[in-house]
Amino acid sequence: MNIKISFLLIVMMLGLQIASARQQSGSKMIIDKKIADFGEVPADSCVRTAVFTFTNAGDEDLIILTPRTTCKCTTAEFSSRVIKPGESGTVKVTWNGTDKSLGHFSQNVDFSTNGKPEYVRLTVEGTKVKASSD
Repeated sequence: MNIKISFLLIVMMLGLQIASARQQSGSKMIIDKKIADFGEVPADSCVRTAVFTFTNAGDEDLIILTPRTTCKCTTAEFSSRVIKPGESGTVKVTWNGTDKSLGHFSQNVDFSTNGKPEYVRLTVEGTKVKASSD
């Protein structure tokens, strides 16, 4: 009887270890920052770019899915949409605030991945101020 119980416990422990290993496998994105603050941006030179760097710390390809921006004034360029395990990639986010408005701005780039995290939001922000010649 004790041998059967011991055997069952060993099988259960192995099952838990396998399940735990499966949860840890896959792709995993590590991002250097999630917010880029442009500070004060003069209205006469209001195009700014930030580069976000990320690494796939997982053991499967990281795939970038469905990138979206919150307005037409913001664009996102990915160095690659598939990042191999151990490799890095970038997202270049460009904000073009050539409209007439002044004040604080905050724009997002949202995208999904096939790994962890499943959903990512990157933000560029700052304060648009009057041009120095005004």
